[in-house]
Amino acid sequence: MARPTQPSGMNGIQRKGKLTLDASGNLKGDISEIRVGDRAWSQRWALRTVTNLQVTDQPFGFDYSFLAENYAKNAGNLPLVRPRVIESKSSALLETKEARKFPIEFDGPLRDSDTFEIVLPRGMR
Repeated sequence: MARPTQPSGMNGIQRKGKLTLDASGNLKGDISEIRVGDRAWSQRWALRTVTNLQVTDQPFGFDYSFLAENYAKNAGNLPLVRPRVIESKSSALLETKEARKFPIEFDGPLRDSDTFEIVLPRGMR
């Protein structure tokens, strides 16, 4: 019997950021992150000693600034910029040589989205 699931929009992370890449390849800026559903619950639990666990009817969020030194590199006259600014979505769960002995239970549907505006240094396209 399958368990009921909520729509993916009810569980996920939405990040929006305004970032600047300087001529040295450093990326810096501000990000606003909103979490809903299980993604919000897991952060509330992880931070349970410093945040209010009882306010579960509202999204959970962070606002933060960061600096990633040497984010972009040059390969000759071609700038190389990683497409993923925050967090990796990969998993080695199914990439083993050994045969699986136990079933795998995946999380329910979720929707994560990142929207980043990056201002490039003068002359870079």
